[in-house]
Amino acid sequence: MVYRNVWQIAYGEEASYGVAVARTELLGIVQSFNGEINRNLNKIYHGNNRELFANIKSRKEITCSLEYFPQNGKFLKYVFGKVTTTGTGPYTHTISQDNTLPSLTIEAAHLQDNFAEIYAGVKVNRMTVTAAVGDPLKIALELIAKTVTKETTYTSLSEATTSPYNFDQGEVYIDGALVANVRSLTFTMENGLSPVHVLGSDEISNLLEKKLKYSVSLELIP
Repeated sequence: MVYRNVWQIAYGEEASYGVAVARTELLGIVQSFNGEINRNLNKIYHGNNRELFANIKSRKEITCSLEYFPQNGKFLKYVFGKVTTTGTGPYTHTISQDNTLPSLTIEAAHLQDNFAEIYAGVKVNRMTVTAAVGDPLKIALELIAKTVTKETTYTSLSEATTSPYNFDQGEVYIDGALVANVRSLTFTMENGLSPVHVLGSDEISNLLEKKLKYSVSLELIP
């Protein structure tokens, strides 16, 4: 089967939060993407007047959601927090939880219309992994960003040639024991990101990692 992207999602790891960097990696085979800017407003009334006097802008919130078929596990570092690599080929990449998540610059390029949205100061708030009989492994991400700009060109990167992970390649283990007759699995991780706002700007100044939440559900054949 040939998969063709309409959205190309590229990313790069930031050295300083919210300072955009070049995009050097492609995310995977993107199925959908949506970015939103929520411009909160304070409604101001004058005394006892029933008519609205003014709408005053409040905090700006930028969020993104997307779904994709992964072709490798590189992006999981930005969901969990860190990765440790050992060996000299084959390598062993150990992805583990960290209390502070690295931030990203993400470029969402629409290949048919030839424009790109550049999101800086991005962190992953929620990830949902779905594996089901008959389908490729799918990951859904919910992101929070500091800023977004629009460009008329996008970063040219070589697409990976590897196929997405298929259902017949997966197995489920609990405490080291293989679980038989699994038809589907859903794993969700929430990083509990809390936006920080300060005087002088309507943009978030940082994203703080709060309480982690995990959930797993399985569908089994009795």
